[in-house]
Amino acid sequence: MSIATKPAHRKISLAAGIAYVLTFVSIPTFALYKSVKGANYVIGSGPDSAAVVGGLLEITVALAGIATAVILFPMLKRQSETFALGLVAGAHS
Repeated sequence: MSIATKPAHRKISLAAGIAYVLTFVSIPTFALYKSVKGANYVIGSGPDSAAVVGGLLEITVALAGIATAVILFPMLKRQSETFALGLVAGAHS
């Protein structure tokens, strides 16, 4: 591996790492959905902010998972293009 290719690998690794860390924003959704799970949420008149924030966090997790797979694809296809495509296809299904 030449010196010229190392910075490209480091940039890809850093970008994939940041995207992967973004997938952990789903952890607070467990606390946000507690108020949404009850039957009183549907018939009651309360704020919808917990459901909206939880939904936005779930969308962020989905996009971050897809981004991680797409960013890693060029590096992974050198080992096995079939497995690299499988990672991208199953990123967040």
